[in-house]
Amino acid sequence: MRRHGVLRNCKRLGDFTGGKPVGLAFDKETKHLEPSRLRKRGECENGSFGFHISRLIDIFVLVKQHRAPTFLTLTGHEQVRSIRGDRKATERLELALPETGACSRATAPDAGLCCGGPAPAAVDACCVTDANAKQQGKTGCDALEPGTQGDSIKLEGRSIVVAMCLGQLGSLLPHVVVPAILAGFLIPEWRLTGAQAGLLAGAGPAGYMCAVPVLATLTDRIDARKILIAGSAVSALGTLLFGLLAEGLWSGALFNAIAGIGFAGAYMPGLKALTDRLAPGDSSRAITLYTSSFSFGVGLSFLVSQLAAEGWGWRSAFVLTALGPLVMLLVCLLLRPVEPKPAQGRLLNFAPVVRNTQAMGFVLGYGAHCFELYGIRTWLVAFWTFVAVKSGQASIFTPIVVIVLFSLLAMPASILGNELALRFGRHRAISAVMFGSAAVALLIGLSADKSPWLLLPLLLVYAITVPADSGALTSGMTMAANPAYRGATMAAHSTVGFSLSALGAWGVGIALDLAGGPMSATAWTVAFSVLALGILLGPVALYWSRTTAAQT
Repeated sequence: MRRHGVLRNCKRLGDFTGGKPVGLAFDKETKHLEPSRLRKRGECENGSFGFHISRLIDIFVLVKQHRAPTFLTLTGHEQVRSIRGDRKATERLELALPETGACSRATAPDAGLCCGGPAPAAVDACCVTDANAKQQGKTGCDALEPGTQGDSIKLEGRSIVVAMCLGQLGSLLPHVVVPAILAGFLIPEWRLTGAQAGLLAGAGPAGYMCAVPVLATLTDRIDARKILIAGSAVSALGTLLFGLLAEGLWSGALFNAIAGIGFAGAYMPGLKALTDRLAPGDSSRAITLYTSSFSFGVGLSFLVSQLAAEGWGWRSAFVLTALGPLVMLLVCLLLRPVEPKPAQGRLLNFAPVVRNTQAMGFVLGYGAHCFELYGIRTWLVAFWTFVAVKSGQASIFTPIVVIVLFSLLAMPASILGNELALRFGRHRAISAVMFGSAAVALLIGLSADKSPWLLLPLLLVYAITVPADSGALTSGMTMAANPAYRGATMAAHSTVGFSLSALGAWGVGIALDLAGGPMSATAWTVAFSVLALGILLGPVALYWSRTTAAQT
């Protein structure tokens, strides 16, 4: 017997009045499913055995009014009951349909708060809790008591992505204030060597590295929003203490490390807070926008820090940028609470993460990316200062202009890199970008003593290749992670990444010291060779991941 689509063969259902019980019976002559009024014990009026659908007309009306798609999605099942031989059951409407149109609130972990739960009769709001509130005299959807979940449900869908990206710009405002003023203010005032300057700049990523395994893993157990609030506050505090109390290398490194610890509670927990509130299909591009806004925030941090330091002194740069994380605190107040499912095992159990070789390939590749990225960000101002002094030419492209341009190009580059990964394959696209970035770094190093008009285009190309793999790596890690250990996987991702960030800043500083100092062209050739070597470890990690996963 050939199968027939139910909707295609129900053309005459409109002949019945809405609300009347109807049935479908298979007609042996026409070999079609035909509508039929119900009789007792599953028998249709044409005598054929059939199955009965209650209130099917009501569902068709919902579809026509464009109310069904969201409604059916939120309830999680088709609002149709199949009944055999029970006429009373077919006449009973068990589903309370909202009178206010399509439900607009997202699914929450508590099923009792959402569509599909047991609702009182005569419900005229989207959700059960709303209906109960309306019975108490309140009006409108989300009419809840103050202080309940409804008060914090203010951002949904794309507005969450936009708000989190804006909040991250605030969190990043103090992120590179130390590298921004290092060459022009801290190195001469505190008389730092290259290795000491790299150590000072690397203290922030080191603090991040120490804290992120615990803070990011905790997001598998508690709402990431809570960690995000605490991390933003600590980041602001550490930055403010640097501006007010730092007097040399070690006090500066301490306060920079505190700010790094705070940022550990802001960046990856922020990403977890974002992905916990999005549908799985919306994650890839949202993650890329979030990670690419990182680069835009870094450019803003460089600009604000240098302008403040040149106008009012370097301490004012820290005091001013310490206000940035307060933006993320405001965003957190607009996010609805989302409690994760209870995680099993120990808190710092990274064994399942390490066994996931597909995710670990992206984690190790991200480490190579961070080595190159933080190495160039820490030392780009010093490099362009050397180029300007070496050429002896006045130019509108001052170090601050170059570093801001370098950072601003990173955001579209990261988005483009992820789109290439979606089109051509993630491993293939990331490896191609990394090989290209290594080649550009070597060209810059070999041309360190050449004209600024040759070096500037190379640096702008480098500004695209360096961050182009960032979004693809992070979204790849997130999608490859086991959902039960996503927070732990993010913790490993950040730990490896920022460990190598600190090593990149310090390693370039050591290379400069060993090869003649920041005013030597040979030293810069060695420094950029170190960056090229670091990024080439990324394709190696991806190849290992791919071959190991194929063997298992």
